Order: sequence, then C-alpha cells, then structure tokens
Amino acid sequence: MATMKEIAALAGVSVSTVSKGLRNANDIGDETRKRIKNIATDLGYTYRAPSKQTRYTKTPNIGIICPEILSHYYSQMLTSMENALSKEGYATFISISGFRPEVEKRLLRLYTDLVLDGIICITEGSTIQAHLESLFSDRYIPFVLVANQQAMHNFDFINIDDEHAVKVAIEHLISLGHRSIGYIGGHLSRKRKDLYLKYLSKGNIQIDDSYVIESDRRFEDCGYTGMLSILSSENRPTAVFCAYDAIAIGAMRAVYEQNVTIPDEMSIISIDDVSEASFLHRSLTTVSGPSSQMGKMSADNLIDQIESQENHVVQHISLKPRLIVRETTAPPKSVVNPD
Repeated sequence: MATMKEIAALAGVSVSTVSKGLRNANDIGDETRKRIKNIATDLGYTYRAPSKQTRYTKTPNIGIICPEILSHYYSQMLTSMENALSKEGYATFISISGFRPEVEKRLLRLYTDLVLDGIICITEGSTIQAHLESLFSDRYIPFVLVANQQAMHNFDFINIDDEHAVKVAIEHLISLGHRSIGYIGGHLSRKRKDLYLKYLSKGNIQIDDSYVIESDRRFEDCGYTGMLSILSSENRPTAVFCAYDAIAIGAMRAVYEQNVTIPDEMSIISIDDVSEASFLHRSLTTVSGPSSQMGKMSADNLIDQIESQENHVVQHISLKPRLIVRETTAPPKSVVNPD
C-alpha cells in the first residue's frame, strides 16, 4: 500500500500537507488539495477519515501523556519529542497524569475519543497492558508506549533498561573496592531501590538498614536530608548510590557541609546524566539514561505509524544506559588495589 510519504514526494509537498489535503483542511489551496487527492487515488491510497464529531485544528494533532514535567528526565524526553514532531508539522497536546493510573486511563480515553492523529503515553505503571487492549479493541490510532516495564504485546514500546543502569552503577562501586554502599531515593524510585538490594546481594555485600534511605521527599531535598541521615549513622558507608542525579546533587551539598571529602571519604553515583552533572564542583559519576534519544525515537516511530499504517511492524525497543565515570567515585581509603 502507498504511504503519505510517497504521495508527498510525488506532489512536491510535506507529509503534513498531504494529511491536510486528504482530510480537507482549509489552510491549503484547492489546487494542492486536488493534486494530492488525485495522486492518492492513482496510488490506491485509502485514507481513514476521522469521526464526524472530531474538530481538527489547522495542523495534525498528537496527544502526549506524561507523569510530570518537573524532573530533567521527563522534560528532556518531552522536549525531544516535541522538536521531532514539530519539524514534521505536527502540533502536540501534553497532559500530566501525576503518576496516577486512574488519571492516565482517563486521559487515554479522552485522547482516543478525540481521534487524534497519534498518541504517545509515558508511564511508570505496570498494569496498563489490559487497559490498552480494551481501549483499542474496536479502533485503530497510531500509538507508542514509553515505559519501564518489559512485557508488552501488540503495541510499539520503547524503554530504557533501568535494571542495567542500576547493575552498572553498583558493579562500578564494587569494582572500586566498596563493601559498604548506601542508598537514597524517593517512593517513586522504589524499583531502583529493589534493584540496588538485588545487586548488592549478588555481590555478597552486607546491607545495613541505617543507610538505606527511602524518603517521601523528592529531588535535591531528598538527597540532602537523606545524606544527613546517613552521615549521622554509627556505621557510615564509604559510597552511596542515589536513585537519580537531582538526589545526588542534594546529597553532595550535605557532604560538603559536614566537611566530608568526595570521593576520598564518600563516593557518590547516580543515574540520568543531567546537564549539570559535569559542571559541579566535583563532576558527578552517573549512568546516562538516554531520555532525549528515547523521546526522538518515540516521535519517529509514531510518525512512521501514521504515514505507513498498513506496512508498519510493531517494535519493542530497549535502550542500554552507559556508565560515565567522573570525579565523585574512587576506591575507599582503605583499599589500595581493588579487585
């Protein structure tokens, strides 16, 4: 079957202009609209018209659902998505779920009822599969899911291998000779805490509950208060794994205030590699989660579905994070030649 991209090439216009012509948008000329429809007919292209109740604006619309926009992780991903979509002539609607599954489901229902050109859903939930199966059982809308979960069927799915990120971080500390490793994270980072415990256990590292901090705070505040608690414990660890970079930045502030040196007396590692990480007084060792790349890939995948509905193959893509060693990790003082 012909695609919008092929029609655009023959008509000498953009893909978004082809979409406008096929759905009779009023912001292109009659001659252009006629040429597009004639080419589509010659190629045997079948256009799926939206519901009569749908009101379109002047450009094709994409709905994006995201848990929040406060963190660097999500803001970088959203910026990358929006840039990729806008370059192809798509307008985006962004809704925030607040990490609440019931809000996420309501927004998905709203977006499908609007019959948008496509939907991207970024979720931390683990029970969305059944809801998606029900939602799309009687309709087709190009759709991409961005999630941490591994099991997904029938839908295009992109994630960052979070377990690999935690594994790399913990193995780096163990390789330096650390045998006393703390943790700081929030309730929303519980998966990373569980993985931290898993890989300490695999490395035969004893765990002291006094320096495993799971807080109801977030970002720098979580790291600052968590590190103060760890530093006050009787058996202080030689290294701390923070769930993400903003937590690590707050933790570093607490360490400086307590006149503890990094990395000689305290190594710190985290996940994300935000832009500030390499510009701190001690540049932060972190595991890079390619959120910008994932945002662009999600947008590109959705555009491919829109343009090639009949030929699109469902894709499951998992991106591997990479360790970036900087100045906040080193062997503990007592270790001269770590394994």
